[in-house]
Amino acid sequence: MFLRDLVFSQPIYKFALTSLILLVILTLASQFGSYAYLELTTHFRLQYFLGALVCALLLTPSQSWKFVVIAVLCALLNAASIWPYYKKPESSPPPSANKLRMFHANVFEKSRDYEAVLERVKEAEADVVVLQELTEEWSKQTETLKISYAYTEVAPRPSGAGMGVFSRYPLEDVH
Repeated sequence: MFLRDLVFSQPIYKFALTSLILLVILTLASQFGSYAYLELTTHFRLQYFLGALVCALLLTPSQSWKFVVIAVLCALLNAASIWPYYKKPESSPPPSANKLRMFHANVFEKSRDYEAVLERVKEAEADVVVLQELTEEWSKQTETLKISYAYTEVAPRPSGAGMGVFSRYPLEDVH
């Protein structure tokens, strides 16, 4: 009886309902993660899932069934996004002699040390090179990488929001 009285109390019900509304908004926003600022909402799907479950548990004793259903649907939508990360793979791939070397660098948009980055890429002898914070100027200065890396996708953007991928192997889906 004590638990029922506690959950029926107005502050907890209001908190659960407010939290559920916020979770639904964030869950819906996370579905549009390809947009610049909405992408930030995609990082917390596990927390949205757990929060929606807690809201469903808090709203159940008050018999707010329509809100419980919304909380469960919100939890299921987030569970669908995180499930692939938690399920066990059916079988492990066989060990392979093929190795792929990758080089990743955040070039820092305001840096002008182009030669140092190009030298590091050369030293790494990587199969795939990824450069972050690629601006138009950095894109021009890294043109020489296209000689060694035949498959290139460069998307420079102002304010260091760009990226470049240079590969010795064909690229299928760079985005």
